[in-house]
Amino acid sequence: MLLPPCCHPGRDAALRRGLRGDTRADYRKAIGLDADGKVLERGAVAFFGKTQLAAIGPRDLRAYAAHVAARSVSRNTTRLALAPVKALLGTAVEDEILTANPSAGLRNLLPADTMEQSDGEST
Repeated sequence: MLLPPCCHPGRDAALRRGLRGDTRADYRKAIGLDADGKVLERGAVAFFGKTQLAAIGPRDLRAYAAHVAARSVSRNTTRLALAPVKALLGTAVEDEILTANPSAGLRNLLPADTMEQSDGEST
């Protein structure tokens, strides 16, 4: 996801909320960045690439959920992969980078075949 050079909503929000450095590192890893900010092979940043935040819509979020689920991971793992993306989009709205959150109101982003798996499956 391409963020404006001056605006990194996840980092700025984390600082405002007083989150510890290791928590910020966990968030960074959750969206697919290493400690130095380099893109990892997996994660939302690798999936969305240089897509502008404003160009991400509900269809894109469903595609990302399907992409994660295609790795044959549990429903819970897929849900956890989506959580930081949804949070980042929410923070972008709070910081007035986006006017609306494309994940707001989306109740079920998990693909149908993933929903049949039990939450207790190992990843």
